[in-house]
Amino acid sequence: MLRGVHRSALAALALLACGCGNSGGTTHGCPSHGIIWLSWTIKGAPPSPTSCAPIDHLILQLRTGCGGVEIEPIPCLRGLGWEYDGLPEGSTTVVLDAVDARGTPTLEAITSAVLTTTRATMTTPLDLR
Repeated sequence: MLRGVHRSALAALALLACGCGNSGGTTHGCPSHGIIWLSWTIKGAPPSPTSCAPIDHLILQLRTGCGGVEIEPIPCLRGLGWEYDGLPEGSTTVVLDAVDARGTPTLEAITSAVLTTTRATMTTPLDLR
């Protein structure tokens, strides 16, 4: 679950940004019940107070067939995974950027995922480099 940020407000903003309509429905042909479950490492190391020290926050971008979604701020330190729902379903390119206190991207990870209405059995791993 998302910690430190009001998830429903971000979901509404994210879906408006992609032009897909409201959370938890289908608008403009874009089902929005998709779930993403991510985990990340920083240059191969798990997030820790030391590895996260130069990172102010993370920004997640999802590039889908129905448009783009951006979610921020995401804390660098997390538990077993970071989950977010109410997203456009289907194939997506996942871009995770680490930004410093000035808002400058310093590290990035890119992968692909398929978002469905069911949480994946394992997290989608990303390595910020």
